[in-house]
Amino acid sequence: MPEEKRTDVNIAVYMLDDAYQGRCDRIVLVSGDSDLVPAIRMVRARFPSIKTTVYVPAQAPQRAHAVELRTAAHASRELPLNLLSKAQFPTGVLAVWAAPSRSRVLGRRLLLAKESQGADAFPLTGF
Repeated sequence: MPEEKRTDVNIAVYMLDDAYQGRCDRIVLVSGDSDLVPAIRMVRARFPSIKTTVYVPAQAPQRAHAVELRTAAHASRELPLNLLSKAQFPTGVLAVWAAPSRSRVLGRRLLLAKESQGADAFPLTGF
């Protein structure tokens, strides 16, 4: 498994960027990482109309509580592990670069190949 590098920072930066650019009216975060609390608090302080929801994976008992993260958001839920695996990308995802208004995956703007019309597709791995 590849080592994570700056994942929490990237998520926080893009949450704030999306809020400042007016790209969302709701943020849904799947994490138990308290490093994301300042980003959630900043979004709530600067953009009170953007609703934040945190889904905490019930993987490790110490993270399942995530009290600080849960209280920073408007709402929180526990995400059962059996549902987490169904929501993950496969090891390789066929995608193409897309316009800035399209979906993001850790800061990479992507458009799934099934939506592309003759664009150059490439496999993405390491998610």
